[in-house]
Amino acid sequence: MIIFIHFYSTIIVSAGTTLQAAFIRDHQLWFKKEDEEIQITTDRYARSPKWSYDGRFIAYIDGGVNGKDSNLFIYDTKEKENYQPYGSTSTFDFKWSPVKNQLAFTDQGLLQVTKTRMAALTDLKMSD
Repeated sequence: MIIFIHFYSTIIVSAGTTLQAAFIRDHQLWFKKEDEEIQITTDRYARSPKWSYDGRFIAYIDGGVNGKDSNLFIYDTKEKENYQPYGSTSTFDFKWSPVKNQLAFTDQGLLQVTKTRMAALTDLKMSD
């Protein structure tokens, strides 16, 4: 009986999981959710996609073929928009926080920390 209950609860939990992936094809960033593929970038040279801890945001590098002009971008899968957290940010090294939508990166040798637009808006509302 215990094995049946455990097996049944596992099925319920896994049934609600949505499969999604970010990948690079022909130097463009793509997003796949279940069976649908969506091209995120066009006429770019995207690389190094990384998911936020909650799976809503994808950070990636967008720059030239030779590695120059490598700028940090964030794609919001819910709002379906790309944006740069701080205008032009030249970086190759970035990591998401494992506990919140906060991104750390190096820019000209300095460690920078940023939040997504949604996290920044939430902080503003809480401080009012």
